[in-house]
Order: sequence, then structure tokens, then C-alpha cells
Amino acid sequence: MDMLGSLFLPLRNVLSPQAALEDANAHLENARKAKSSELALTYCNEAQKALARIRRSVKKALVSSVSFEDLAIRNEIASTYFELGELLENLKHRDKARTCYESSEKWGGRVQEPGRSPSLPNHIASPPAPDPTVCLSALNLPPT
Repeated sequence: MDMLGSLFLPLRNVLSPQAALEDANAHLENARKAKSSELALTYCNEAQKALARIRRSVKKALVSSVSFEDLAIRNEIASTYFELGELLENLKHRDKARTCYESSEKWGGRVQEPGRSPSLPNHIASPPAPDPTVCLSALNLPPT
């Protein structure tokens, strides 16, 4: 292969962020519907490969961008990695799940800790129930 051909070969495997998300989400949907854990794992691996095909320069631009559109794409990518981590964790592939959670965090998504509910981000805790007497005293209302 000539030098010019080797320069352009990697570009054939590059996907736009939108195309990578569509591909990855299709694989995740198939993984959720899979009849066997082996098939589900295969779909999860394909989803991970699709997300990895986003070009490095595009990743850097998306991560540093503050535009609404780029932020939305970044959040979708982070959420997709997080969902992939949840599926892999359910399939008992904790190391692969951890890698996906770390990728989600790199894209600005949630962080997963062992023993933590996957449905809540780590930085969000359930707030305590409000004390109604405090609310009334703040309004300076006479007690009833």
C-alpha cells in the first residue's frame, strides 16, 4: 500500500457523532431484546465499536465546545456510554462496564460507583423531606 493510501485508510472507519449514535443505539436496542447473554454481549461490543469510531479530532472539538447543539450531542454520547455500561454490568462484565462508565464521564456524563443505583447520577442525592414547620415560620404566618 502506498503512503497516500495508508493516510486515508483510517478515515473509512470514521463516523460522524450522529451516525455513531444512531448505530450504537440500534445495537443497544438489539442487545436489550437479545434472547441470550452471548448475543447481547455481541451487540454491546458493536455499540462500543460504533462510539469508538467518532474521530479523535471531532471528540476534542465536541468536548471543548459550548454550543447548544454540541452539548446535546455530547450528552447523548455520554448517556449512550452509560446505558452501555448498565447493560454490560447486567451481563456480569463489570470491567467492560467500568470502561463505559469512564467514557461516559469523559464525555461529561454520570459517574457510576459500585453498589450505587445506576439510575441516579452520583452527585445527586435524594433530598430530605422538607420540615413543614420551617416553611411556615419562614412565611411569618401565625400558627393555626
